[in-house]
Amino acid sequence: VLVSRYVRPRLTTVRYPIVTMATQAAELALALADNRPLPEITNVFSPTLVRRHSVSTPSLEASHHATSD
Repeated sequence: VLVSRYVRPRLTTVRYPIVTMATQAAELALALADNRPLPEITNVFSPTLVRRHSVSTPSLEASHHATSD
């Protein structure tokens, strides 16, 4: 999710190989449209965890402000 880059704290997200997924989906759709036999494939798409500040420990300055209020 693109917006997760710009909010504070920066949000941890999961990145999927969308281009690869879309390419394979398009190839399958074109094969179906042309009445070609579909290949016997098993797809395993590996997502990547994008760690940002929403999973990190708070900084000392932030924890000081939280306890001094």
